[in-house]
Amino acid sequence: MRLSPFVLLLFLASSKHLGFARHVRTHDSSFVPDYFLRVSYTQVAVACRDRFSAVVNGSTPGPALRLQENRTTWIRVHNDFQNDNLTIHWHGLSQSVAPFSDGTPQVSQWPIPPSYFFDYEIRPQIGEAGTYFYHSHVDFQAVSAAGPLIVEEASGRPPYQHDGERIFFLSELFNKMDEEIMAGLTAPSTEFIWSGETEQLLVNGNGFPAHNNNNETQTAAPFGIFPNGTTPSCHAEVTKVRPSTTYRFRAIGGVGLSLVSYMFEDHDNLTVIAADGSYTKPADADGRIQTGSGQRLDYLFTTKSEAELKQLGKTNFWIQMETRYRPVNITSYAILSYTDCAGCDTNTPNAPPSTPPLTITNEVQNWLEYTLESLTPNNFPPSSEVNRTSASAALN
Repeated sequence: MRLSPFVLLLFLASSKHLGFARHVRTHDSSFVPDYFLRVSYTQVAVACRDRFSAVVNGSTPGPALRLQENRTTWIRVHNDFQNDNLTIHWHGLSQSVAPFSDGTPQVSQWPIPPSYFFDYEIRPQIGEAGTYFYHSHVDFQAVSAAGPLIVEEASGRPPYQHDGERIFFLSELFNKMDEEIMAGLTAPSTEFIWSGETEQLLVNGNGFPAHNNNNETQTAAPFGIFPNGTTPSCHAEVTKVRPSTTYRFRAIGGVGLSLVSYMFEDHDNLTVIAADGSYTKPADADGRIQTGSGQRLDYLFTTKSEAELKQLGKTNFWIQMETRYRPVNITSYAILSYTDCAGCDTNTPNAPPSTPPLTITNEVQNWLEYTLESLTPNNFPPSSEVNRTSASAALN
């Protein structure tokens, strides 16, 4: 009697001689995951206003997770919501080893119900070292329930050398709560209500007071005050750097609506080295970075020397961010601040500039167009050999 291929596979998978049984992990009370993430709703201060938001381990964005190629990492995600389901998606990872841990509800897994948890198995493959992020994949939770995900080389030797890293996680503030936004977006077409435009761009969860100028965002004033009746402290993100140092910036587009273009005041030496988790040949970014929803860009940023800072007469510089191709575009700011230098000014600005210090082009289509190339050969043809042929067919 011949065994069917299916029965044969079952036999082989159960064979201890192949060593499979030794790798089975039993998730009983003794099992300890590598990371614990607890996702809940809470009142948080964002850009000088309060918002009832989905947070990870009490903050937005959530903690940065660091994984390694060719190593299994277990991440336990607790759903601490009272009524809502939850999944976490690992944006950009192929999840070829454990597709059931991709985090797409009702496709790769059942949603995690309230008061339950799910253990995600993440094993990045060799060649997947890079910058990613995780986010909820249910309703509008991803606007705040998200965080950086960094995959490091199994060899411990990235192809580009640098002295330090800075994470630049972009997200948005909306002037409505998640439940209200979802109700409007999923209503019948005759009752559809738009979410409204982005009120403020945030870097690592921080930003100056949200825009409430009707000429700019055409939205109402802040929808709430902080619970104790006071104005919560708020500030722009302050990215601290040292002179004469090369940093690897990991820029993450954790935005849902905005295409963001940004520049660093008096700094234009930006060299892109990776895009969407894949290393590229070094590419001059022409002093500007452009990030859309879900995109990630890694770039090398070499700071100025103390002599250059002395010549400029300052050690704090604006990072100016602008949205593009929205009905109303907004301008937001973060701060690049030097430390550990003679004459370093530790007092960073507590309000945005009265006039934008930088002029950022409206052109977005040609930024790095046909410029980025894979660092390792991938047998793709050069742009000079790519043809586009149009074809039409008549249907009878």
